[in-house]
Amino acid sequence: DHWESHYGLSLELLMLRAECEYLVGNYDNANRLFDEILEHGREPVDKVRVYQIKLTQHINKDEQLEAIEVGQKGLALLGVHPPKNPTLPGILPELAKTFWNRGRRRIEDLVNLPITADPGMTIKLRLMTDLIPPAYGFNPALMGWLVFRGINETLRHGMTSASAYLFGFYATLLGPFLGFYPLGQRFADLAIRLTERFNDPVMRCRTCFAMGAILSHWRNPLRDRFHYELETFKRAIETGDVLYSGYAAHSYSDQILSLGENLEKTAPVIKQYRDYVVDKIQDRYMGPSLETLHQTSRNLRGLTKDRFSLSDEFFDEEDFQGRLNQMGKSQMNIYYTKKMRLHYLYENYEEARRMGEIGETKMPYVLGLVITVEQNAYHSLTLAALCEEADRRTRKTYLRTIKRNQKQLKTWAENSPTNFMHFYLLIKAEVARIHKKDREAAELYDAGIASARDNAFHQNAALGNELAARFFLSRNKPTVARAYMLEA
Repeated sequence: DHWESHYGLSLELLMLRAECEYLVGNYDNANRLFDEILEHGREPVDKVRVYQIKLTQHINKDEQLEAIEVGQKGLALLGVHPPKNPTLPGILPELAKTFWNRGRRRIEDLVNLPITADPGMTIKLRLMTDLIPPAYGFNPALMGWLVFRGINETLRHGMTSASAYLFGFYATLLGPFLGFYPLGQRFADLAIRLTERFNDPVMRCRTCFAMGAILSHWRNPLRDRFHYELETFKRAIETGDVLYSGYAAHSYSDQILSLGENLEKTAPVIKQYRDYVVDKIQDRYMGPSLETLHQTSRNLRGLTKDRFSLSDEFFDEEDFQGRLNQMGKSQMNIYYTKKMRLHYLYENYEEARRMGEIGETKMPYVLGLVITVEQNAYHSLTLAALCEEADRRTRKTYLRTIKRNQKQLKTWAENSPTNFMHFYLLIKAEVARIHKKDREAAELYDAGIASARDNAFHQNAALGNELAARFFLSRNKPTVARAYMLEA
């Protein structure tokens, strides 16, 4: 029996072959080999390596709940037992421990923490980072617990290369989740410095993704994200990290679409990433998001069946919706938010409102993504447009929702005015219009337009001019309205 006579060699050969079978898509062969390793593996760390690969396999096949289950089995072998049904309030004690364990040490000095000598700790933290992506999309409370526990393990027992990634997500939770944006930025800077200290290409790839897709835009210009996402994609290809290549492809495509770059230039780029994710690596998790972005870009160029549809000769939106309803809530949020925006732009406000309300229920599953701002802003703009013909009671309901949205949007705008202030000002102008505060509305439209124009959000500057034109036209000032419409 080769397992008895040559255990170490058998383990390495079967593990390598199983990884190769997995990478070329022979999942049945890979699973057969994994099962053999689990049966004969002597040490927990040997079995955990199998669970790490199976976890990634489940994610790529869009089996997120199975991925979470496999990851938790691996952690149990290492003595880590996440709560069965975590809640966001329930994980706050683990967060409090991160402050206690840091003590009086400066954040900037944590980069010099000693490196752990325990190989078990290295594997434990790496598995935690592997489990974060499916938890992020399906169980945000579990994701938070994993991050906080990983930080506490690092602060108590020393650094590993995975600590950089954990500090990156820790920064995200402190910023977008808890509202401590400056504090979050300091931990983000620490995460990048740690990737340089360890020079681990896999963790550098994953940490860059966290910085670019989830954190950077809350404090820095949106265009500054490009280098993070491009580096993530490049390093993911180089290291064979198929999962994060798909994440980066989506994040980059959504960014160039959100920035309002020329569609004739950006649409081929989005299609290229869509073809890579959907056809080449066949990523069932990120594939629907790339299809949504690709079809949205086609719709905006007039290449779909009609203005309100994403369907064309190659894509059936009704069939896509059916598949989407069986998938994760994060993909559903992306689809419904993009559809809300399209219906709003085409003045189909009632359908935009319906799409926005559905998308809002999925917001916890896209924590930190810039699409949360898009959902907030276009939901408010839609309700503001509907106020014109709504009855008094419905109008009050809409205005309460806008007020709630604006409270959150103001926080985002104050922390990242380059990216979000124009949305806040334009919506505030719409509210002033509804309340017949004409002078205030006119000033706010101009301020919102200027903010969008100065920061190169051309599509939103155009939208602001169009909203101002409608406002002045409604006040019987067609000459002024004409100037704004021509500018739009």
